[in-house]
Amino acid sequence: MSDWTKPRIERRVHDRRRTIKGAKVLFNDNAVVAECTVRDLSETGAKLTFKTLYPLPKRFRVLINELGIFDCEIIRVSGLDFGVKFLGLTTLSPSMAAAQTIGVTASK
Repeated sequence: MSDWTKPRIERRVHDRRRTIKGAKVLFNDNAVVAECTVRDLSETGAKLTFKTLYPLPKRFRVLINELGIFDCEIIRVSGLDFGVKFLGLTTLSPSMAAAQTIGVTASK
């Protein structure tokens, strides 16, 4: 049986949602910025897609439009797609902070 026909084992704890959100990767004390697009998003991570390949460190921050700044770590790389795990929320955007005060989670 070919690899592409074998069923994939889903290891994600949280469901991911397809999305298209602009984002920026920040590292070296926010001195280096690489633009990307968030294609999938869950409570614990995201898939970032880049137009060109950047040399990224294992850990960095990602600013996701309308959501905030997240500390993250690369867990998978496939071409221009990077799977990242969120290590924590650094800064919440004002709109998301307001949403959380009325009981809406940042993952929606």
